Amino acid sequence: MTNLFTYLLFFSLLGFLATFLLFQYVFSIYEIDYEITKQTKNNLVEYSITAIPLNSFGKKAPFRQISVDFSFQNDDNVNIVSNSNSSINFNIISEKEIVVYVKSSYSQNPSILRIN
Repeated sequence: MTNLFTYLLFFSLLGFLATFLLFQYVFSIYEIDYEITKQTKNNLVEYSITAIPLNSFGKKAPFRQISVDFSFQNDDNVNIVSNSNSSINFNIISEKEIVVYVKSSYSQNPSILRIN
């Protein structure tokens, strides 16, 4: 009877430790990476910025969604095509440098992205 209790306690603690480590290193968000893509459609250049949550291994955190706010320094040079919680698509009207401020709940200060 004591061997059964010992095995049960050992595997329970091992399962708890594995669950804790899995949550801390795989499912927790450690950093946010921003992917900027450029597409040309009908002589218009469309940019897309997507926020990707990263775990401690530098991979996309599974089953996690983030919400970010995008703001532009020069609003008059930007035509926003679509905007969602974690991505934005926009066109640049003039050939000036565009500065994008991206703020999320996982960052204290906004990230600054410069697009030429």
